[in-house]
Amino acid sequence: HRLYLLVFRDLYYGKEIDWNLDRVHGKGAPRKIFYKIRYLDFEESGDVKVTWELNRHQHFLTLAKAFRITGDQRFADEIWTQWELWHRANPYPYGVNWASSLELAFRSLSWLWTYHLLGEAAQRRSGFREQFVRSVSVHGRAIERYLSIYFSPNTHLLGEAVALFFIGVLCPELPSAERWKELGWKITLQEAQRQVRP
Repeated sequence: HRLYLLVFRDLYYGKEIDWNLDRVHGKGAPRKIFYKIRYLDFEESGDVKVTWELNRHQHFLTLAKAFRITGDQRFADEIWTQWELWHRANPYPYGVNWASSLELAFRSLSWLWTYHLLGEAAQRRSGFREQFVRSVSVHGRAIERYLSIYFSPNTHLLGEAVALFFIGVLCPELPSAERWKELGWKITLQEAQRQVRP
């Protein structure tokens, strides 16, 4: 649980990670409905960028790759443990980790990569596919509902579109999968044209 987030090295989160904590400044974001959190107010939430960086779950990929390369079950077990604790600490719509659709998008992409890197281990784990699909579905619905059309309608919107597209492609059993795939692809093409060049 020693992580490298942004420019901060060796941030120790203890035995059980506090997913709402800015470890650098020792400030936790309040656990209330996300749209009532003043997440840009340092006094209320600390440096939310540090908190969000942790909650992108990019370190899950490191654990999943380590499992894939070594076959050591400890790496997969650590993912399961963190996954369960994260969900207990972050029920939708409570907490700062639901306040930015781009952050939901990054987390969804990390989860999709992690699931596929774990391969058969994820498929064999009792009930995990159902939990995984349900969680990704909640993220997809929230991303679609709160697309960054008005606030940061640039790289934020592009990242959200990419996540919707891949949720739709990789979780075809979801009722909204086809719509998310089409919407994500449409926005990705539009924003690539608008944000980059013809």
